[in-house]
Amino acid sequence: MKLKRVAAIFKVTEQIGQIRMGNRYLCGVTVEVDLDEASKWFLLAGKSGSAAGFMSLGLHYSGSAKPRDVAKAMHFYEKAAKLGH
Repeated sequence: MKLKRVAAIFKVTEQIGQIRMGNRYLCGVTVEVDLDEASKWFLLAGKSGSAAGFMSLGLHYSGSAKPRDVAKAMHFYEKAAKLGH
């Protein structure tokens, strides 16, 4: 297996892990619910190139965030779309 392929697989695996951590904090699975911490994990995944990370942030700001922030939600939906979501 070539090194570039291994690096790409690692990056995707890391992004999935970041999204899962965000979901754990969002839903309180094995940790206390912490919406700010969930946002941090979703943003980390998005910044590393994950459309799903940005999509999760958009969903968070349009629904679970208090107060809701439609402008931020749209910002992250657009970022997700640019990455192919």
